[in-house]
Amino acid sequence: MNLPSREPVLLVAVVTLMLWLSGLGPGSGSPVPVPAAEPAQGQGEPSPSMPRNVILFIGDGMGQEQVDAASLFATGRTGGLSFEDTSLMPYQARVTTHSADNAVTDSAAAASAMATGRKVGNKVISVAIPAGQGETIGTPVQTVLELFAAAGKSTGLVTTVELPDATPAGFAAHQPRREMWDDIFADYMKIKPNVLLGGTGGPSERAMESKKAIILDGVKARALAAKAAGYTVVQNRKEMTDYDAASDDVRLLGMFGTRTLPYEYEA
Repeated sequence: MNLPSREPVLLVAVVTLMLWLSGLGPGSGSPVPVPAAEPAQGQGEPSPSMPRNVILFIGDGMGQEQVDAASLFATGRTGGLSFEDTSLMPYQARVTTHSADNAVTDSAAAASAMATGRKVGNKVISVAIPAGQGETIGTPVQTVLELFAAAGKSTGLVTTVELPDATPAGFAAHQPRREMWDDIFADYMKIKPNVLLGGTGGPSERAMESKKAIILDGVKARALAAKAAGYTVVQNRKEMTDYDAASDDVRLLGMFGTRTLPYEYEA
């Protein structure tokens, strides 16, 4: 896959184990160093040492216990993962994870908090539920992806789960319930992240796995909607690797498999 260079990229990657990302955005083929930011070198110009691209990795459901378990498995001790090493990543923080209405968050409220900077109720996708003072309940809350897009930056969502699932949806949709997958996908087509890559299935497919026609109809409907919105649609490895953007206005939708992408561990 070859994407043209343009403005810096915000890419949200929702991962279960590890997702390798390469060739997305400017400087494809080599990693982008992320040193400490320095003051701008003139009006609106970043210094050479500032990061050009921002990639937010989210380990869905990855609390401290899951991090410790992964570290014990990989290294035989806790604190052994690369992102826990303060010599590699000196800037670290912990945040509260409760939602606006529950001590135990769900991924919809958690993603909305990360995307918007405010807490919402469980099952809520980046809308004002509960509403703040003087605010209408259900009002869409701007996400960081929308903020970057409004500033002329390229944006994208890459996930190992189905594209309209709660965690990616928190960054590019506004709905009162996470189960509203058709409405979430419709929001994607309005907000138009430059890149959307993930699994294909949906809640109705999960409940009717034996009815392949239902799955295929859902895939066709989303593919048609995406094409109407100006996206190129790819659904297998060959189509993905053959994709070559013809202009800076990249709109790429990848729907793979019939549900989530397989969870695999490679030694």
